[in-house]
Amino acid sequence: KEFPLNSNIGIELELEGAEEWPTVPGWRAIPDGSLRNGTEYVFNGPQGGDKALKTILAMEKNFKKNPPAPTFRCSTHIHLDVRDLTIAQLQRLVVAYCIFEDVMFDHCDPYRRFSNFCTPYFTNDHYVRRVQNCLFTAGDKDGIVLRRTGEFPKYSSLNLQPVGTFGSVEFRGSHAITSGEGLIQLAQRMMHLKRLALGDFGGTMMEYIGALNKMTPAEAFPTGLRDGYVRDFKVADVCYSNALFATSVAPPRAERRLDEPRPDLGHFQAAPRVPNADDV
Repeated sequence: KEFPLNSNIGIELELEGAEEWPTVPGWRAIPDGSLRNGTEYVFNGPQGGDKALKTILAMEKNFKKNPPAPTFRCSTHIHLDVRDLTIAQLQRLVVAYCIFEDVMFDHCDPYRRFSNFCTPYFTNDHYVRRVQNCLFTAGDKDGIVLRRTGEFPKYSSLNLQPVGTFGSVEFRGSHAITSGEGLIQLAQRMMHLKRLALGDFGGTMMEYIGALNKMTPAEAFPTGLRDGYVRDFKVADVCYSNALFATSVAPPRAERRLDEPRPDLGHFQAAPRVPNADDV
């Protein structure tokens, strides 16, 4: 009941500051040279439902016995299983992420927005163009799309590189989460993105984008948001514009360069929105 979908996830926790790093059921401890006297705990395989919950709660129990003291070098990465999605549904998942990327980062420590290891799309047009190039190039067959995910920049906030290897997308933006509740809520937010991709919002991508853009955060994420969360709609409009740009189908790859200037979206440009009392 904690999770909105029967979907597998994988979590990677980079931590420092604990007195010891014991074996935790459901996790593997891996040495990480980027940490100082730390370790990386990783799910011992894709997990979902009660199994994933049990694994998260085992780590929460460990936190209480061996509380870490994470620094800026630490982070949490979460993989979301996309092996059960079609390419069209994968496209919709990434578009949903583009639209609600600010919501995801609003639940991370602020310094993560400026980390070179998880650059948000809303701060760097290059990554939006790479989404367009990877998923929305005219004439690409499914196999080409999957192969092209291997070329995606690893240090982007939503890393598509694992799609063709592990069958997952990876959100890298979170700080080191040291509570079971925080890990559960992160998993909930990721699964809600997948739930949106599987939903019936009309046949065209523009209808889908339009429907998501009308949603409040509480409608898009019925669980996983912190109490009293309020969205900054200036950033939200940038996210909406990114979704429109990413899905404006690119010409065949040989006919363009990735460093071309970003085109004027014209009538597709996001219209300013006025928040109201229902926006939370």
